[in-house]
Amino acid sequence: MRGTYKVDANGTLLRVTPEQLASLRLRFFDDALSEKISDLLVLDMHVLDVAHTVEPEQVVAEIRSLEPGGGRSLTKAAAPFEKLPLRGLWHKHFVSTGTPAHTRDGPLPKNPEHRVLTGDWIVYLPHNGANRYLCLANHDTPDQLILDRIIKYCLADFPELPEWLAHARAFR
Repeated sequence: MRGTYKVDANGTLLRVTPEQLASLRLRFFDDALSEKISDLLVLDMHVLDVAHTVEPEQVVAEIRSLEPGGGRSLTKAAAPFEKLPLRGLWHKHFVSTGTPAHTRDGPLPKNPEHRVLTGDWIVYLPHNGANRYLCLANHDTPDQLILDRIIKYCLADFPELPEWLAHARAFR
């Protein structure tokens, strides 16, 4: 069984039990999608929600946009990380209220149809036709720290993760 997580959310110490994580998971994800979501991503969503920087629904909407039949995304298209240590993983932007949104080309255009927003990242690994959603990160988080968090906390959800990542890197 996983233990209780203790996390700082903008100065507020959170204690999140496995039962609370399970409840949050049920709140946002149906059974089919839930199997693809790590506890770390659910925890990251909760921490950012408590810190008032991210509406969890924004993250969920972007994750759904990556799934077959998912909705339309207002952010940049998903893209692979090109350099080690994150090569093999992919990222999808989501807009958070704590991060100024911008477009690839500068200020936001007035016509919403021409907006391609960026923000923080959903880090995931496509494998065998399905995405495994691992964590949330931002542009300022060092790549090695992102990978270290994934390895430390996502193996319980996806024990084959090291092999999947090695396979993904071999074909990049």
